[in-house]
Amino acid sequence: MMKDAKKMHRLYFKSKLELVTNCAWTKSGSNSSTGSKTTTSDGGNGENASSSIVFLDALEKEIANEKKERGGEKEEENDEADEINEEFADRVLISRLSLSLSSSSSLGGAGGGGGGGGGEQRRNEHQLNQKSKFRYLLETFHRADEELRKSTLAQFANERDAKDKFDLLMQEVKKLCVSYGGLVLNPDEEIRGTREEPGMFPISEWEEEYGVNEFSYRLYTGEMSQMYLDAFCKKFGEEEPDLLDAIFLHERQWTFTREKSLPTEPFLVHGMSILADFDPFLRAMFMLAANPIAAARLIKHPLWMPKNRNAQIFPTLPPHVMMIPNFNANARTSDGYVLGKDFEECSILGPLFALSPMYSRVPVMNMLSQRREPNVFPALFPSVDLGSKDLKVSVRERDNAHATIWMHMARVYEGLHAILKTLLKHGGPTRDGVLKWIFLNLHVNKKRSQQEQQLSWFENCSDGYFVNFCETMLRLSLPFTDVLNGKGKHLPKIKAEYTLSKSCGITDYKDCTRLGMTESEAEQCYNSGEFELEEGGDANASSWGFVCECFFATHRAMHLGIIACINAQEERQRHTIRRYAERVNELEEEIQSLPGNDPRRHEFVVQLGQLRMKKDAYIQQTMLCDATLMDPRVVSDSFAFYRLTCVWLLNEARSGGGDQTSPAIPTTTTTQLPDEASKAFRAIPEEIVEDTLDYLVYVMCTKSSSHSLIENEILTEVVDFLVLFSGASEHIKNPYLRCKFVSVIHSFLQD
Repeated sequence: MMKDAKKMHRLYFKSKLELVTNCAWTKSGSNSSTGSKTTTSDGGNGENASSSIVFLDALEKEIANEKKERGGEKEEENDEADEINEEFADRVLISRLSLSLSSSSSLGGAGGGGGGGGGEQRRNEHQLNQKSKFRYLLETFHRADEELRKSTLAQFANERDAKDKFDLLMQEVKKLCVSYGGLVLNPDEEIRGTREEPGMFPISEWEEEYGVNEFSYRLYTGEMSQMYLDAFCKKFGEEEPDLLDAIFLHERQWTFTREKSLPTEPFLVHGMSILADFDPFLRAMFMLAANPIAAARLIKHPLWMPKNRNAQIFPTLPPHVMMIPNFNANARTSDGYVLGKDFEECSILGPLFALSPMYSRVPVMNMLSQRREPNVFPALFPSVDLGSKDLKVSVRERDNAHATIWMHMARVYEGLHAILKTLLKHGGPTRDGVLKWIFLNLHVNKKRSQQEQQLSWFENCSDGYFVNFCETMLRLSLPFTDVLNGKGKHLPKIKAEYTLSKSCGITDYKDCTRLGMTESEAEQCYNSGEFELEEGGDANASSWGFVCECFFATHRAMHLGIIACINAQEERQRHTIRRYAERVNELEEEIQSLPGNDPRRHEFVVQLGQLRMKKDAYIQQTMLCDATLMDPRVVSDSFAFYRLTCVWLLNEARSGGGDQTSPAIPTTTTTQLPDEASKAFRAIPEEIVEDTLDYLVYVMCTKSSSHSLIENEILTEVVDFLVLFSGASEHIKNPYLRCKFVSVIHSFLQD
């Protein structure tokens, strides 16, 4: 009875090991369902195919002979089930990974000459991809995990020992897949080898092309699970941290390109629009962010905050750009980091934050079309004739286009927020690295708020990038923006003194105009260290707390992002498009008045075509910008943040700038402000108040589908703020800014 049970267990072990390792037990068994699967996936049949399968019975006999030679087997009869153990699984994987790839790589040409070379090349590349050792290890790992999860005591006739042995075998297979995964990805050629001189295992052409970048390739294709990533990071983070660094910090690792690709080859992410399948890339980056070991390496990557445009990876700038007068391709921040557009294209998260429907007049890296594909505007506004003098868009088409944009952007916003929030949650150096990345975004794009800035397109990130950055910062601020429902407890953590402290990483103190301080007063206050924290003399920015840092960083992001877009949008609608339309009409009349043989006619026609292209570009830019800024979620988050700002400014003015030990409770009582503003209040950047007013005007005057953007929002705190500060000359020194309060109040009363 015991022997029958062991025989049954052995058969079960055999069948599961065949399934998990994708091998066959005997050569005759290769025609079984398992064997035929293996043959098909390897891309061959007959004798060639059988040469690419590991036959486990031969391996079993080989191990038994080795044991006999060592004198380990004294008895002819032994426990056959015990032979299928961890050592046997190790030998199976080694044999499977050691298979020669020459026969399978040549299978594509075995059918004989003829045409269809392109298809044949793709088939060969696909076959080589199927032959990837790392891919095989991932599949084996997941098959072993599946068997482990399905394993029950009833499958082993309630014999606990047999089940424990099977579970141990599957666990060992998973561990081996992780260990060999590090070995086959090792970038050291002395260990990994090359196709000509292979190391422990042979290397296919596909594997040599991708190299260590196969790790990120399998991540974004979804072939690597979070479980494998966690196991991989845990093992090599503890046992071989140098190898993990070599894999994760490889210069191309998170660019999703091949190791041997040329800068002229299109990148996978950079040319994508929101209508493309971008979710795998967001998912891959979130999986990395979710693992603390991977996250710690991610922020150490040279492309996390790039200091140069690596010519081996990224294409050089076009010649017509390099020839622009006063153009400086080597412009850097004071810390040596690249400026806006280079930061957007070359940083790890840059291409993900650039996913946006907003029109950009900057060519997208090395895309032949010089724009993101699929092209958003013609896809969503198919009936719009940009060349028409009377441009009309039906309400139905506009609403459908807006709904489509909002639906796709919701996925982008959720993905970007999840990545940054997860990275911040790790704390320690990872959190500091993310905050430094946030602050650097503000520094490298500080010229975005300057209108008509020469070469601003190169020195700044695109509008779409920064709107995404703004929405991500707004969502990070959500836990403390709800000043209603008794959540005003976070307000005392926001300290106005932070903006004039030496640990403020958001902006240089010289770049801001203060509400009640002159430049010399602000400089004196900054140099004296009057606003520094006194807690143990720690000048670290993190001492101010995340709420304080996030509040002011979000304000700066809004100033450079959404508010700058709103101002540019108003300029385009009021002046730019009208100016181009008038010039086009003038040229058309001039061309009609010229005789057919006039030499100036050709020059005017060329000029007319250029003007029409520019006018059409501005119209597209305006319509797509409107759709993005009127996203209900963006409006709701922005308004909640500026409502928090109104309450904070009122409390800051009433508190006299002192330390608030008790939670600040929003009040609806319109009490008068103190006669004199505190020094801390006077140090608040003027742009905080001005941006709040600009956004309030925008949401009050802009309507979507005949409805106000904020018709369901509570405005009590906002009205208190407007009424009390409109006449507070001691708190708001700038008379032009006080006049803006009146215009905002007027917009509230326009109906």
